[in-house]
Amino acid sequence: MKFIQSYELNRERWDGLVNVHGHLRQSSWFMDICAKKWCALVNEDYSKGLALAYNEVLGKKILYPAIYTRSNEPMGFDIGDLEALLDLLRKEFHIASFQTEVTLESLGTGVERGAKNFQVTDQIDLNQQAKRSLKKAEKNGIEVKKVAWKQGFHLIGEELGSKVTELNEENLERMQLLLSELEQREILMCQGIFQEAELRGVMYYIEYKNKRLYLKGACQKAVRDVGGMYLAMERAIGESLENGRYFDFGGSNLDGISRFFKSFGATDRNYHVYEWNRAPKWFNLLRDFNKRRA
Repeated sequence: MKFIQSYELNRERWDGLVNVHGHLRQSSWFMDICAKKWCALVNEDYSKGLALAYNEVLGKKILYPAIYTRSNEPMGFDIGDLEALLDLLRKEFHIASFQTEVTLESLGTGVERGAKNFQVTDQIDLNQQAKRSLKKAEKNGIEVKKVAWKQGFHLIGEELGSKVTELNEENLERMQLLLSELEQREILMCQGIFQEAELRGVMYYIEYKNKRLYLKGACQKAVRDVGGMYLAMERAIGESLENGRYFDFGGSNLDGISRFFKSFGATDRNYHVYEWNRAPKWFNLLRDFNKRRA
């Protein structure tokens, strides 16, 4: 096993590994868009691999989950390989937040914390909040239609830019690049949320193999308050299940978002966040100082 920088990878072989054992988010083109820098930990014949987004500051490597990728899933590894894999990561990266569905027992100086992922696999099971919200949407003339992704993209920045720290100008640009690429590959589905023929919200989903993955959505408050996002999500889940795909909301530990996902009968699955920091004290002090100034 060795670390290979993204620009040195055999991309055809890497994407072949992803297609068999991984998720679209680990594809070379997806990582190119979403990561500042990335490399792969891969064996010689490309039968095992792991995509790794990182940044480098003053010579210290920082491992992090690239935006819109959620987790780092080892591909092709046996359970017995995983402790050794984590040891390699600890030696290569000074600071890390490594997110995966895999549970690892012996973490040394690492710290584990849980995170949630939500899915609907067979049928929608609406709770009372969702039922009330859908009735409100119908009463207030809310409509959901397919739209081009550019048509409502401005709503992402307008409605979420000041609320979601990660959606800064740089990452909004990354999202535009990602949506454009998904559209070209014909695996993007976009919904517009309308009231009185005016576009008031937008929702984006990725269609991949046997699932539909919720990517991001935003809606103006007046329409959100009368169930606009509930109606859009209910339609998206129903259509996905009818076409033989399960529905993946992605993950969130925020109570309000978790409640929204669960209102459709979503079941939660834990994934794990392993964190360590072996950078020298001076580096952490300087990093904290710069964060306070930002």
